[in-house]
Amino acid sequence: MFALPASTRLCLWVTSAWHGNLRVEEAVDRALPDVDDISGAVSRFTDWAEFGEQVLACALPRAGAPGLLPRGPQEMRQTAMDHGECVFVPGLGGVVVPVVSEYGAGSDLGVSVEFLPFDADPVPQHRLTGIDVGFAERELRAALGSSTAALEELDLGGTELRRPAVSRPSENWALPDDLPARAARLIELAGTILSAVEVAQEHTGDLVGGRDGAVAAQLQTLEAAATTALEHATNSAALRIAGLIPAE
Repeated sequence: MFALPASTRLCLWVTSAWHGNLRVEEAVDRALPDVDDISGAVSRFTDWAEFGEQVLACALPRAGAPGLLPRGPQEMRQTAMDHGECVFVPGLGGVVVPVVSEYGAGSDLGVSVEFLPFDADPVPQHRLTGIDVGFAERELRAALGSSTAALEELDLGGTELRRPAVSRPSENWALPDDLPARAARLIELAGTILSAVEVAQEHTGDLVGGRDGAVAAQLQTLEAAATTALEHATNSAALRIAGLIPAE
């Protein structure tokens, strides 16, 4: 439904709001401009700011790769895994999982997001400030180099991946305008790759053998690298917005 996970948008916009750039309610709306109904624990974003949280971080967990997902109750971790994303506060400990769904019928479809709140353990600051965006980018470009042939073999994705880079990802994906340049470029690259991989995977299906199985495996490797790069670039940008790591 989204060009980027809802949590990546929330991470950046809400952190920006916490540092006086706009109201929290406006930040949530800007993070989810393609959503018709928002419900659930929206007030958590205001409450966390009042308790002194400085950055809203995000995690993009997947099977076998929890990423930056905080420790905590099994229900929280499983829900975040099932939906592939969450936002969290490292100081107090706490998670919100955006659950995205469609409603309606035919051409009259709406999109809703429900925020599910969970307790979680605090996250040591060094786990976030130690993110290496350069390493994540190198890993992604290496995976892209070995997977582009597979995408082109399907006659999918290659064109998308070769398209000219947009100068401002905010115009495409509803992101703040003042993101650090390096993080913005990596968010754009990772988001573009994830979109292409999604289309390609729809055509490979559950193939596991022979040449098609090799293509599917390459797509999984590329998806994993792009997800990690997106997670790291988004959190790095949020930390810079919050002033917790130096500006580029």
